[in-house]
Amino acid sequence: MSYIKKNLIKDENIIHISKYHWIIFFNFWLIILFLFSILWLFSSQSIFEYTIGYVILGYVITIILRTLINIITTEFVITNKRVIIKEGLISKYFVELLLSKIEGINVYQSIFGRILGYGSIHINTIGGDYEPFNRIKYPMMFRKKVLEQMENNV
Repeated sequence: MSYIKKNLIKDENIIHISKYHWIIFFNFWLIILFLFSILWLFSSQSIFEYTIGYVILGYVITIILRTLINIITTEFVITNKRVIIKEGLISKYFVELLLSKIEGINVYQSIFGRILGYGSIHINTIGGDYEPFNRIKYPMMFRKKVLEQMENNV
């Protein structure tokens, strides 16, 4: 059971759950391609060159594992009362925005974001603060669900 499902308040129901888009791994594929090109260029028997290759490989694996944990543990949730972001496994980053305090939603999508179905959402709250939701799947659907819930609560 997810962290958010365990922490719902009375009469609160989950309307929509979103996750990160797979595009978050794009930079890692470029790093891995770079790593393999370096290993191919330095394919001699030099211990120094192999050591550099293994250090870079260890660094890439560490970054990929950290990102995988972040992807698995991050939830973007809309309930009938609030919008919730939860990130982290051991140390948690938890944001909740009451639907009644939301003023507007901005969606940012690049050309590739529109083609592949990802983007960023910035939720403006009363008081001028905003919370960014970056690289999430189907940001227009997320925005639509938030607006529907805001209309239902009026």
